[in-house]
Amino acid sequence: MIETLTILEKITTIDNPKIRVIILKNNSVALKKENTYNIQIMGKSMLQWVQDTVRKYPSKSVDYSNQDIIEFVKPLLEDEDYTLILYSDTPLLKESTIDKIIEYATIKNSAIIQLPRGYVLNTQLIKNNSFEYSSKPQFFEGEDFLIVNNFTNLQVAQKIIKNRIITNFIKNGVNILDENVYIEANVKIGKDTIIYPNTVLLGESIIGEKCIIYPSVTIIDSIIKDNVQIYANTIVKQKILANSIIPPYNNNYTK
Repeated sequence: MIETLTILEKITTIDNPKIRVIILKNNSVALKKENTYNIQIMGKSMLQWVQDTVRKYPSKSVDYSNQDIIEFVKPLLEDEDYTLILYSDTPLLKESTIDKIIEYATIKNSAIIQLPRGYVLNTQLIKNNSFEYSSKPQFFEGEDFLIVNNFTNLQVAQKIIKNRIITNFIKNGVNILDENVYIEANVKIGKDTIIYPNTVLLGESIIGEKCIIYPSVTIIDSIIKDNVQIYANTIVKQKILANSIIPPYNNNYTK
């Protein structure tokens, strides 16, 4: 639920506003690694998760290290009605939350709307210096703005994204028999396929419909056609034709 925040509110609203996104690539000292925005979570970097969430808008990713936010972004502003400022350390952002933020911004039409992590800027008001600061952010329910700036939050984010991936496959007709599987973000699985526990599906793997993937199978960057059965403790890294049966304990299906 969004709390009320008023910053130079205007009466007029903008229909079908043009939106542009700037993603600030920042580092975390606690994670003890340069370019922490490239840390992988379920097959994508943290930055990629944010980029994918706002993929329907033009976006630009830039390095950032705690400068004054308005002075920093001013040279980057263009002619869009609103500019959404996000951070690379919020990989749990969902597209539905971004839609709500944009809708709220068009209703309020304020110069600056501060988010728990980020901002929405009325581009022309900011370019013309017609704004005031406020330290009171807008809050959204849920986990979207979890800041992954330490190893504890990194583990939390990985678990949440893993569960989202599994839930999405189940909704789309994939029978995942246990949550103890590892499925990366770019994997595709067809309807009525059964995934047994301890399965690992990596990279750009594509698994067809009505397959059975038995326990402890690892599939890496492979194309598995329809009606394939892959028995336990097998590693696959190649194309498997439809209606094939791969015996257990078999590592001969790698390139």
